[in-house]
Amino acid sequence: MRVVVFGRTHQLGIAELMTGAAQLDGVKTSLVRAAYRAADPLPPADVVILSGIRGDTAEYLAAYRAQGTNCLVLEYPRLRLVPEQATQRVGLYPDTLQTLPLTVGNDAHAPPVFSRRKRTTIRRVLVCQQVARDTSHDLNDTQLQRVTLHMVRMARAHFGPNVRIALRTHPTAPQAFAEAVAEADSVDNGAASNITDALQQADAVVSYNSTVGWDAIALGVPTMYMAPEDLVSWSDYGSPLSQGLRVLDASERRLALLRAASCEWTFSQLEAGLPLAVHLGLASWPAPQLVEAGTQPFTTTGE
Repeated sequence: MRVVVFGRTHQLGIAELMTGAAQLDGVKTSLVRAAYRAADPLPPADVVILSGIRGDTAEYLAAYRAQGTNCLVLEYPRLRLVPEQATQRVGLYPDTLQTLPLTVGNDAHAPPVFSRRKRTTIRRVLVCQQVARDTSHDLNDTQLQRVTLHMVRMARAHFGPNVRIALRTHPTAPQAFAEAVAEADSVDNGAASNITDALQQADAVVSYNSTVGWDAIALGVPTMYMAPEDLVSWSDYGSPLSQGLRVLDASERRLALLRAASCEWTFSQLEAGLPLAVHLGLASWPAPQLVEAGTQPFTTTGE
């Protein structure tokens, strides 16, 4: 079994992944660091693992996918509201960052649902601004400004004039888009406020396709998206902004979180070779378990 890993040992999870791969019998794993050139032959592989999908790595991913090769992408995890001891985790996503497998496995950490979630009247909607050229959407700054303004306007039209619209900026880009600000009721500085606190005040969340959707699902806040469905990893558990608000029951929320957890591994699991063994069919998935205690915000990634 030939496994080719594109990345460098200082990147998220790569060193631990290579340590674990070395422990698997019958698996030959190579680490490729060179930049991609169209004329370069692709290293032969049965499975390819890529660190993110930016720049040259995206070219590799497209080339291998065209050959029908099984591809996995290493990136930050989706479930970010976790206990301190579980923050050292990495996402390992099949094929694309938006894929949500029909698989459950591993521990899913989440805080308990907000106690006031039974309230049915929508009073405050949180519209989440994202950053340009994000790997999840690739919109440029002009396109993102237009999308954000449209989300504010659609949220206003959808929920009615008496609902307060709060525009939340991205933690790494705290400057709010002026046109969207002019039509929102307030601005929430993402760099200065905790996402959990922001969601505590919201009755619904709107974004293009932000990972905030997973935070909202974990906390029991209905979430809506504007991106095409195939660009939203949580689309099975949210609703398009053009449709009615979807409120998850306890079993739907549990299944969503356990499916997300099937793509997330601790560094110790990586070092033991478990994620790669599972994807190669050499080991079984860990038993799924939803853990709802002792959680804190996962702050090493954006929104």
